[in-house]
Amino acid sequence: MCKQGSRERQVGEKMREALEVNLRDKERERVSICSA
Repeated sequence: MCKQGSRERQVGEKMREALEVNLRDKERERVSICSA
């Protein structure tokens, strides 16, 4: 039970990291478009 919970937490953290990276990439694209 504890192992399953920790695995779910790891997956949640990975998803959050992916979302943050995605947002960062979008911000970079927006900045490059604005500066272009």
